[in-house]
Amino acid sequence: ALVLIVVAFFTLSLYFGGSRETRNATDGGALNVAKKSLFVTVNSQGGDEDQFLDVADNNNAFGLSNIDRVWGKALWVAINANGIQSDGVSTGDTSNHNNAIYQACSSISDRLSAKLNDPNNLYSFFDEIANDNSVRMLGADALTRSLHSSNWKTSCLDRQQEGNVYLDPSHLPGGVSAPSLVTAKDGNQYLPGYQGVSMQGHDYFFVTFKNQERPRLESKDHFMANMVSTNPVAGWGQPVPNTFSIESATTGGTSANQSAMAWAKANPMVTFPMRIPHGYIRLKFPSNTAHWSLNFIPFPDSSYGYGTETQFREFPVPLCGNGQATVSLGNEYMSSPTVYIALTTILPTNQAADQSALDRLVQRCQEMDPTYNKAKLIALLNTKMLNGQDTFYIVASDDTKNTVLTLEDNNSISGISWVSGKKDMSADSSDETVANEFWIEEPNTVESWVVECASLSTPNGAGVFSETDGGGKLHWSPGTGYNGFLGEMSVERWSNIRLFGTCSCVF
Repeated sequence: ALVLIVVAFFTLSLYFGGSRETRNATDGGALNVAKKSLFVTVNSQGGDEDQFLDVADNNNAFGLSNIDRVWGKALWVAINANGIQSDGVSTGDTSNHNNAIYQACSSISDRLSAKLNDPNNLYSFFDEIANDNSVRMLGADALTRSLHSSNWKTSCLDRQQEGNVYLDPSHLPGGVSAPSLVTAKDGNQYLPGYQGVSMQGHDYFFVTFKNQERPRLESKDHFMANMVSTNPVAGWGQPVPNTFSIESATTGGTSANQSAMAWAKANPMVTFPMRIPHGYIRLKFPSNTAHWSLNFIPFPDSSYGYGTETQFREFPVPLCGNGQATVSLGNEYMSSPTVYIALTTILPTNQAADQSALDRLVQRCQEMDPTYNKAKLIALLNTKMLNGQDTFYIVASDDTKNTVLTLEDNNSISGISWVSGKKDMSADSSDETVANEFWIEEPNTVESWVVECASLSTPNGAGVFSETDGGGKLHWSPGTGYNGFLGEMSVERWSNIRLFGTCSCVF
């Protein structure tokens, strides 16, 4: 009897010791599932989904680490569409492109959700750790393995807490209200997880990953309370889960085998600014226009470039038959203006108007690179001269991890591979004037105006004189970000050359 009692106690101690080992092995395997779930990814299926390759991982795939970046880029497009609508310049393409990006984003997200909700994609992550954890108290050959059962489920924990994409509200275009944001431990403001952000007729969703938190075990009650089957995520039919339940069982035990469950939450432990890494802005500099008139009668216009030049024209003058004018044009600019000078003319009377236009460009640059500011933009625009080029691009580099904005012309932009076939995309909005310029002192002048028997310098004719004035506009066609196109700014400037005079002499 004593021997039997000793054997019974020994067997029980092995059983309960084996139970602790099984739980430890299961917890270790569950944590590995949470960590390795980041490697469950999906790829683009082409079409508009390829527009998200700039937020993909190093293998051009999408998983838990960067799914918030996918939703964030789609939200930027919606924010831009909202701003375009607020400005009253939306077109059919504005909504069509926004809808196309949303559908592509949703498709990527839904496929990832389906893959994470299939435990066949997770079993191996559990086994590679749990199998190495000793359960020898159940037997020398005992192992803990994943139990392929219905208890492998998913949940969406920490709702309304931060995702891993943050946004600076000051970077939003004018007229767009900032969405609800969550301030995290690092001081940044993040998009909330499992709470729809409504914009332009769609809800945009993010997965919660608490800032500066490692993958961790969770309680059963917390897990069960946030399962989609018991507590749906409002508006998100196929939410991407962040927490997994795991069931295991031991095999090879000499006297008995055991089962256990654990619940573990994933966290990639990486954060990103919400941005459009591959984007560009187009700047156009068409020829300037000189409007000519004689005694209020208009004559055909002429064009002039972005540098000083002299133009000579002859006109029929009443009673005299002929008049000759020499005009200095292009004095709005320097002889070889930079893109910045050509865009803003740097005349004091135009600073307020031109700064408003620069603000539009800075805002779009911040969507590509959130560290951008007006000083960086001005420095960038001063890196190139016009030199006969009429189109330039503020464009993001091919490197999506360390975005650098460069200024390219129609020739040099070929060195940026991602923009190939996209640089000439039409604006998905109509045009708006964002700066009106008026010369108080017209820089372009009439050097001489001579009629047959009178001249501006020795006026023997009747009312021989001239006037010049002019102005300009900066036109802005904002882009949504579809195909990376964030907007086009074009210059329109003119000078009015008004000539007056008749002759008093008779031949």
